[in-house]
Amino acid sequence: MLNHVRKKYSIFASGILALLLSFSVFSHAYALSSYSSVSSINSGSLLSQPIKSQNATNLNEHDDNKEDKNGSHSNNDNQSGDNGKGDNSKEKKAHGKKLKITARHDEGGSTQVNEDEGDNNNNDNHDENNGSNTGNADSLFFPTSFNLKANGGIAIEKGRGNQDSKRFDNASLDFTASADRLDDNNVIIALKGSITLDQNNKFTITDGQGIIVFFKNPSKEFFRGIVHIAGKVVSISDGSERKFHLRAFLLPPSSDDKQGVWSFVVSPAVKLGPDIVIFRLFGQLTDLTAGGFDHFEISSIMSQVVAGKLFDITVTAKDSNGKTVKSYDGKAQIADLSGTVIPSITPNFHEGVFVGKLNITKSYASDKVTFKDVASGKTATSQAFNVVSDSIAQVVLTPEAITITPSANALFTAKGLDRFGNEIPSSSLTLEWSLSSSSFGSIATSGNKANFTASTIAPSGANVTLTVRIDGTTLQDTSKITIVPTVISLEHFTIDHISGTKTAGALFQITVRAVNVTEGAISSYSGPMRLTDTTGTLNMTVNSGFSNGVWTGNVNITKAASNVKITAKDVSNSAKTGSSNAFEVGGGTLIQIELAPSEVTINPTNKTNFTVKTFDKFGNEITSAGLTFQWSLSSPDYGSISTSGSNASFTASSTLIVATNVTLTVKLGSLEDTSKIMIKPKTPVLTLDHFVVDTIPISEKAGLPFHVSFKAVTSTGATVTTYSGPFDMNDTTSTLSIVTNGGFLNGVWTGTVKVTKPAIGVTITVKDGAVPTKVGISNSFEVKAGNIDRFDFTIDSGQKIAGAEFSVTVTAKDAHGNTIKEYNGTVSLSSNDGSSPAGNASKLLPSPYTYNSVDQGQHIFKVTLYNAKNGVTITASDGTKISTSNSFDVVPSTIAKVAITPHAVSLRAGDKLTFKAKALDVYGNTISGASFSWSVSPTSPIAIGVIPSTSGPEVEFTAAIAILLPLTGSITATSGSVTDTASITVTL
Repeated sequence: MLNHVRKKYSIFASGILALLLSFSVFSHAYALSSYSSVSSINSGSLLSQPIKSQNATNLNEHDDNKEDKNGSHSNNDNQSGDNGKGDNSKEKKAHGKKLKITARHDEGGSTQVNEDEGDNNNNDNHDENNGSNTGNADSLFFPTSFNLKANGGIAIEKGRGNQDSKRFDNASLDFTASADRLDDNNVIIALKGSITLDQNNKFTITDGQGIIVFFKNPSKEFFRGIVHIAGKVVSISDGSERKFHLRAFLLPPSSDDKQGVWSFVVSPAVKLGPDIVIFRLFGQLTDLTAGGFDHFEISSIMSQVVAGKLFDITVTAKDSNGKTVKSYDGKAQIADLSGTVIPSITPNFHEGVFVGKLNITKSYASDKVTFKDVASGKTATSQAFNVVSDSIAQVVLTPEAITITPSANALFTAKGLDRFGNEIPSSSLTLEWSLSSSSFGSIATSGNKANFTASTIAPSGANVTLTVRIDGTTLQDTSKITIVPTVISLEHFTIDHISGTKTAGALFQITVRAVNVTEGAISSYSGPMRLTDTTGTLNMTVNSGFSNGVWTGNVNITKAASNVKITAKDVSNSAKTGSSNAFEVGGGTLIQIELAPSEVTINPTNKTNFTVKTFDKFGNEITSAGLTFQWSLSSPDYGSISTSGSNASFTASSTLIVATNVTLTVKLGSLEDTSKIMIKPKTPVLTLDHFVVDTIPISEKAGLPFHVSFKAVTSTGATVTTYSGPFDMNDTTSTLSIVTNGGFLNGVWTGTVKVTKPAIGVTITVKDGAVPTKVGISNSFEVKAGNIDRFDFTIDSGQKIAGAEFSVTVTAKDAHGNTIKEYNGTVSLSSNDGSSPAGNASKLLPSPYTYNSVDQGQHIFKVTLYNAKNGVTITASDGTKISTSNSFDVVPSTIAKVAITPHAVSLRAGDKLTFKAKALDVYGNTISGASFSWSVSPTSPIAIGVIPSTSGPEVEFTAAIAILLPLTGSITATSGSVTDTASITVTL
């Protein structure tokens, strides 16, 4: 297709002549649209990419013996390369190395290209022309000699040595890892597309296919000739290759147009720029279309691998289109379902590929290997495969030991294990079984199992060893079999009947029998046995003394109780138990009397009662019925007593006016006890008049507890020690609450309170709950805001426009929402808005900022955001507290730019294509809802095409069908006063 370059640049002057390519190789159309493409490249951008080292397929090869419509032309596969053999096996080196490509153009109208690592002395491998084409005439346009050099770019010079009339001109192209030396002599190679070139040497490939070479022509030499270009295209989908070989005339627009850009496009039609020389390309075409890393692709793993044996694996980093990301050099974590794969992480990938070996030591059915990119966490999992055990390294026999009775059976199982403990299938084992003695039993074997039957005449405690061996090896294992006679086991205990009442602390005898399920004595039983009772005072272990399974001995219970039972329990098996009948345990000998209460306080004329109780040495109470007690007072002047058995009643004297103590004594033989009686005259009743609040510090913090105490007093200031409330407490801010209530002690209340509202001159008032007029008021004090809890935001109202400054007030608050006027922290602001598409970063000033006394806890920040976005928030942080504002939206600024896509196209007559426009603000934000008007130029004398509508964000353009083609023109979109224009070329 013909490519169009904006007419305002002199490098593509009007009247550019073009010839359709004569495809001397392709006998049928081959669509290149499924192959590599580049959407936009800056001048010299390819040169900044390293050329990968690859042993590429020889690109010198092409179809043979095809004829150009411009003249006969024969190219053989040995046309190029050293010595004419087309050898292109030399590697193209990576960073810092050069790939040199040389094209030779003869005056006879043919071009031959070699990969040049030295002198080009083989001049005999070129196309032969029989003079039927225009080659000889073309030579008239060549200068007799010229010398064009461009640092790091293209150099054209006269051939070496004495040449005959077929003069050769060499063109050399050096690819390097840097474009720093190009200056104005720019060289660009693209893989696909039609081109628009602007004054900054940027070009965009919009459609079409092929290889493009651009470079400036600073020497302003004028010539024309026949150009050959050969190469290959590689399929993205299956990697297949197609070769091509094209030839075309190059005609400059005029002899005066000597300054410009040389261009050539391998595609169904060719746009010929001024002074164009295109040469055959050799080497690997670098794929510029690979995107960023998207996923891993894992090579197929054998359906079965052996535990502990290395197996090969290849992992390739791919982009979203399935293409290898050769720039990927990260690492991946390795895991499998068995958890035993090693290594656990790859080394760095090389050119996007990891090739290595893995080792899994645990046998596992349908195992899978997973590779996880360390940086992004993206994973890929292999297909399922089986990990089978390695060769046998050990045989294990279970159970290891067993005890059985004569005639009983025991089943044994042998397992083969590899060196990692993986079980080997029993079907692959050949086992040899043997007994250390056949006198004690026999075995029956089947595969990896053996059934042992003990002999009926085996003596007690007989031992026999079962051995299994892997046939033909020394690998073996053994199990010990012990044969013991059958015994009748313990079922439970019985305890002979316990009769009568037992005395606490006095020994008494019991008999315990160990019996089987039929109540028969277990004569072999010898303990140990534990004895307990329901009072919890009997706990003894019997380790000896059994005779034919029967134990007789003394026990002692020290707590008097009814329905007492004794339990016997086997120490070895706690489930084997037995209990006695219920019986009574009575108290022991009386050794103590106790008078209650031991102390009492009464007023004159008041009466109080006393009771005496009797106990044995274990604290068991004994009945006092029938006992005679002796009662006495330390002084008969303070009161009198009346007695009845174990009870006494004391009446205090009515004449006492001062506090007096008297002692009441009770005796039973040599035993006695006393009680202390305190007689206190009644005191006058003190009446509450008001409260006195203790001094409160002059400054407290809102929300933090502080100490408060007050006392209830009479009109004379005496403390009302009997006062215990209720009371009410509040303050002048009405935010007081009691935190801890210590209660009243002798008329004084203590506790902690908090006030949540800052204020000056705060006082606390205490009121009696019954008589609210009885009050007490504290001293005045100040309540300041509490500690920093958060930041509050006040954001200017109205729409937030990209690039427009607005104010944000940030206020320091305590937990109760009070402004902390004393706040002096350093606050930094940030936003989630990010940078605009054009790279403008957000401004939040000043940040960081240290608050001072002038701020009174709040400061106004100036904010400018450039990225149009919804849900924008602002965050404030002082290193300890972080707060985020409510979200708001940032909308684009006014229209600054209109962008049409596509921006340059080449269409065939009658083709349709949709053009789209979008409006952008100065920061690169897209402005939605913008209206556009469209126009096409030229509309006369021959319209380049038509559009059905002149408004809306997109229009469909239909290329004109005209006699005179090609046509060039443009389509323009306008929004307000801003426009953009796309170039259009219409061809046959």
